[in-house]
Amino acid sequence: MNNSQSDHPRSGSTPKFNIIWLASLALAFISPTAAAQDEDVLILRNGDRLTGEIRGLTRGNLAFNTDATGTIQVEWIYVAELIGSETFDIELANGVRFLGFLRAPDETGQLLIDVGGAEPVAIPFARVVTMTEIESTFRERLEMDLDFGYDFTKSSDVEILTLGFDMAYRAEVSISSMRLDTKRTDRGENGGLVDQASLDFDYMRLLDDRWLATGLVGFTSNSELGIDLRTTVGGGGGRIFSQSGQHRIAWLAGLTRIQEQVVDSNETNESSEGFGTLLIDWFPSEGNDFDLSGRWSVYPSLTQSGRYRSEFDLDLKWEIFDDITWGLSFYHDFDSNPPSTGAIRADYGILTTFGLEF
Repeated sequence: MNNSQSDHPRSGSTPKFNIIWLASLALAFISPTAAAQDEDVLILRNGDRLTGEIRGLTRGNLAFNTDATGTIQVEWIYVAELIGSETFDIELANGVRFLGFLRAPDETGQLLIDVGGAEPVAIPFARVVTMTEIESTFRERLEMDLDFGYDFTKSSDVEILTLGFDMAYRAEVSISSMRLDTKRTDRGENGGLVDQASLDFDYMRLLDDRWLATGLVGFTSNSELGIDLRTTVGGGGGRIFSQSGQHRIAWLAGLTRIQEQVVDSNETNESSEGFGTLLIDWFPSEGNDFDLSGRWSVYPSLTQSGRYRSEFDLDLKWEIFDDITWGLSFYHDFDSNPPSTGAIRADYGILTTFGLEF
């Protein structure tokens, strides 16, 4: 068997948002789900053997479906052999990608990929980051998270209600995602209600050698920072620094155009900004059912001298039951020169959430 093929990869709750949110939820469920073929084989390190359908590998977990169990998540480190009858898109930690089906390997702990017209390629499991079935349906390629949070402080009589919805679709060479966040703060009789919301759409194209191309559209409302509605459109590029079955670190940079409608005013401001973003995801295995994700973005203004903005989000989630999570979230938004007179420059907080993954 010739392993030299491995060096030759295949080429590569705010009313403004209610309608968009409900439409996105409906879209997620109207697409058909493929029936299991019951032709794939999973052999675990303890010798257990399952026959069913490989649904994919992501974040260090293999999704495998059987008639008896439905779809289960198996930690990648416990897999000994994997045989698949369908065509898979397989990505390695160094960004190399293969397209083929999985033959019975000569040794445990490795994938034997039949790329067609050449010798099969043997890849150690430790080098494999993601695996996606090419013939999988829209719904099977879709990942969704719904988070709900409630915080109350008796001493200050402050209540905070949060709702978040994440949706990501992974195609063969791209990732499309949507994120909706809403937060309502009730500060009692004297403080009144404060509503904040954001809706973001991102498109990421996966290029050779872990390079990325990205486009984004975002809508933000934050009365604390003096923003009735900020609309952002932009794009750029970046690169994945490092990735494995337990982590991913990437950076992005580019340009955006923003339009801001000021709170309690008919004033509308337009400007251009640069942006730089650092993305960190850590999802350790070996029984640690928690994920840590962080995003830090800086937006220096190109048209307003001295102004810059920053956004920082850090999320920690534990899986307490199957597909049910409990989490902590820290956020910090800063604007050196808010558009509304009297608006604060920084908004930050810590929130607790319960979530559902499906």
